[in-house]
Amino acid sequence: MDGEELELEFLSGRIFDDSLPKERAWLHKYFRTRRERSFVKYFLTFNNYTQFVNHTGHYFCAKALYYLRIKLQGLLEAHARAKSSMDLETLVEIETGKYHWRQHR
Repeated sequence: MDGEELELEFLSGRIFDDSLPKERAWLHKYFRTRRERSFVKYFLTFNNYTQFVNHTGHYFCAKALYYLRIKLQGLLEAHARAKSSMDLETLVEIETGKYHWRQHR
């Protein structure tokens, strides 16, 4: 999306609805609270979280936002990797919420 489309998305208020597109609905199994789901929707829309607290009113400290981003990106990457390599076992595990993602330091 370009800048104007993002502005319209924000102004329309659709980012405040914490529902996700069908192909990403499996993320609800990893982000259970309303604040976490709002973060996921916001990050997937804007690909950034610097104004999340100001735009949504949901408070997270900076460190919590950072870890939510790392968790979300890690899950999305694991899902994409499993899908591209046709690893159906891991893909099912991820989409059913049984995948144990761990940040590698």
